[in-house]
Amino acid sequence: MFYMERGGWASNLSMRFNLQTIPMGDVIVEKQLGVTGTGLDSQSFTFKAETSDDGSNWASLARGTSYTITDARGNSAGSGSVGADGTFQLQAGQRAIFSDLATDTYFRATETSSGTYSTQVHVYGNSGSTSGKSGQLQVSKEDTNYVLFVNTPDSSSLLNYDKNA
Repeated sequence: MFYMERGGWASNLSMRFNLQTIPMGDVIVEKQLGVTGTGLDSQSFTFKAETSDDGSNWASLARGTSYTITDARGNSAGSGSVGADGTFQLQAGQRAIFSDLATDTYFRATETSSGTYSTQVHVYGNSGSTSGKSGQLQVSKEDTNYVLFVNTPDSSSLLNYDKNA
């Protein structure tokens, strides 16, 4: 820092800094149905979002963290904010876009809803992996950071019994 006082209401100040800025990345969480017209189309599904510096010590995403909601075509469908326990909700065909997450941190999304359906999780991104109803990845600015949840109703829930048929 350089500061020079000349007097008579004149002075100069020059500052330089060498702090690195942390690059940020976006993470997309999407909900899809394997079969439509089963009653799940309008249901809200609950997810939990967590982050970690090292991929092992997880903490819920901060309450109030905002995200953008879009449909499968990318059209805006509103916005939301994460609840106290790191939860957020999506309906079938919706995406939650979490912006400005620090790169090289880990992000994990877990579907906490349950029902008569099976869940497949697909992860596209750096160091992506799945476990049960969870998908995690390492946030990257260059790569796509994408977690996809696909629910398919159990075959027993698709059967309709009618004794008059």
